[in-house]
Amino acid sequence: MTTLLIADDQTMVREALAALLGMEPDFEVIAQCARGDEVLPAVRHRSPEVALLDVNMPGLDGLEVAALLAEEFPQVRVVIVTTYG
Repeated sequence: MTTLLIADDQTMVREALAALLGMEPDFEVIAQCARGDEVLPAVRHRSPEVALLDVNMPGLDGLEVAALLAEEFPQVRVVIVTTYG
């Protein structure tokens, strides 16, 4: 089973993704964050295998978080999502 962290400042989007992915037998959503600066502490505490990051978030944006994860937690895979073109 693949463990996931979802970070998106839009509550409805974050919770919908968590609900949909949680219905899949191969995924377990173990953490959710509404701000980019919440992601690293959550990764330290929960150790997800994959971080699903929104590009545009308060605190740190998804690209900044991805860079920090690559430095501190290179084993965590990152998927970037956005509603922007």
